Amino acid sequence: MLLKQKNFLLLWIGQAISIFGTRFSDIAVPWVVLQLTDSPFKTALVAISMQIAPLFLSLFAGIWIENRSKKHVAITAEFIRFLSLIALVFIIMFDYFQLWIVLLIFFVFGAAGLFFRISFQSMLPSIVGREKLLSAHNYMEGADAVGTLLGPALAGLIFTLFGAAWTISIDAFTYLLSALTLCFIALTYTERRKEKKRKVHLNKQWKEIKAGISILFQHHIQRYVTVQHAILNFLTNAVTLLVIINAKEELGLSVTETGLLFSAAGLGNIIGVFLMPVVSRFTWRTINIGLAAFSGTGILLLVMADGFVLSAIGMFLFDGALSMAFVVNGSARQAVTPDNYLARVSSGGLMISGSVTLLGAFFAGTVAEFLHVQVALFSCAVLLGISIIYSLRTKGLKVMLSKLTPLG
Repeated sequence: MLLKQKNFLLLWIGQAISIFGTRFSDIAVPWVVLQLTDSPFKTALVAISMQIAPLFLSLFAGIWIENRSKKHVAITAEFIRFLSLIALVFIIMFDYFQLWIVLLIFFVFGAAGLFFRISFQSMLPSIVGREKLLSAHNYMEGADAVGTLLGPALAGLIFTLFGAAWTISIDAFTYLLSALTLCFIALTYTERRKEKKRKVHLNKQWKEIKAGISILFQHHIQRYVTVQHAILNFLTNAVTLLVIINAKEELGLSVTETGLLFSAAGLGNIIGVFLMPVVSRFTWRTINIGLAAFSGTGILLLVMADGFVLSAIGMFLFDGALSMAFVVNGSARQAVTPDNYLARVSSGGLMISGSVTLLGAFFAGTVAEFLHVQVALFSCAVLLGISIIYSLRTKGLKVMLSKLTPLG
């Protein structure tokens, strides 16, 4: 059992705490920006500001992190995220809300998150072993599921009782606790040796960056994983923002009810965690098609919903299936990528994810403000239909996830 391994247990605890806190800001930040600006587009700009650093820095970050201690980089990144949110808390508390300042804060926050994710993803295979990657990702998704079940509902309640500043401050301190758990991770000699620093000239950095990008597209399996990840990240950001806009502007739900909507998504995540061992018996293609179909159905229910209940069912289906898809494709990417390319492939993937996440936020805010929120949601369902067609047309997916090996 992976949780009996000290290093993985510490990683898992830190992520569980951090994810729980993140769900507080996921509700509080868009709600307070929408409340103060009355603009879905400006609300989307805040989400976009978090993705600018991943878009422009991820490739260089991956090369830079490969030559340094992933543990130390991750700890520093978590501390910077803590300071960023504390700055936002003071701005709200002292009623000094300026959109450009908030955008700057979340730019720094997003940059720190980039360095943390690359470090985390690069550490994971060496800590748990390739053969246990699917199980490790499922445990992480379990932490996400519990955080998504409990976090939004509590966030809505605390926001109602104490306001946005106190809600966001809870998230800030979870990053501090996450950094503390990372301090106790003990790397083996082999893991430390892999992180031995080496000088890399600028020309060589560019060559390695190009190699990282080419790996994402040079083989049709890597290309498939890259496209699927792009779709998943686009939908996560777009639909999350659209649900908040729809709840507040169209359905007239309170922040507490909106929090409960996202807790319904968390319930779907938890059920997905328990279903994963059963689902993993099917082929990769079958899993992806089935999950896309369920997630798309959830979005269509969100489009048709005129109140809380149907919206909650839609979120349950959408996020439950989507979270399982993240586990499947995240495990697949790490399984088919050679060890010496993990960090740069991770950074290249984050650059693409950052691009489509930014696009997802821009799409959600623009379409919701200038057309209609339901038009944007329906378009997201159509995108999942395209994903199903791509899965049907891609060769080499009739394989069990546990049988995937690094590509040559």
